[in-house]
Amino acid sequence: SRAQKRARARAAAFRRGGDGDRRQAPGRGLFGQDLDPPQARLMAKLRVVMCDDEPLALDRLGTLLGQREGVELVAAIQSGQELLERVERIAPTLILLDIEMPKVDGFDVVEALSRMSWPAAATPPLVIFVTAHPEFAVEAFDSGAIDFISKPVRLTRLEQALQRARDAAEQMEARHRLKELSSDAPADQGVL
Repeated sequence: SRAQKRARARAAAFRRGGDGDRRQAPGRGLFGQDLDPPQARLMAKLRVVMCDDEPLALDRLGTLLGQREGVELVAAIQSGQELLERVERIAPTLILLDIEMPKVDGFDVVEALSRMSWPAAATPPLVIFVTAHPEFAVEAFDSGAIDFISKPVRLTRLEQALQRARDAAEQMEARHRLKELSSDAPADQGVL
């Protein structure tokens, strides 16, 4: 049945760290552009957590993520409260987050994440809202989300959002490295 196929695809995606059945050719970018071998090797996997109270939405999103190389699906969580309890242990790069959930909604999650104290070596996860409520788009971006996807999720739209997340994660990593390098530099060196 269809549900069994989806469950098997999702389980396979978890086992393979997010690599799906329809894989990209090595050395190919998100939209098929050629990458030189060093660039292809440097693309770090996005550690992704999905959070949605609807199991069918998680199945669909998990199936789409399983079709993308460079995505490690680390958890599928069905409540905002559970996400907040597990986020530091899971250490995702990206959270794909529904807005309308019981008790703790997506905006509550983002607010709580912004108030958490993160260790110096850790960076707070990026957030992309995935919701059936396009009327929340402005508020979503105001909350600091890097993207907003309306359901039903299309693979091409998800690819664009994942690329945006990858770019943002690379920028954060570069800033972190620069900060480390500048803190290691002797204070009395002059600028040339």
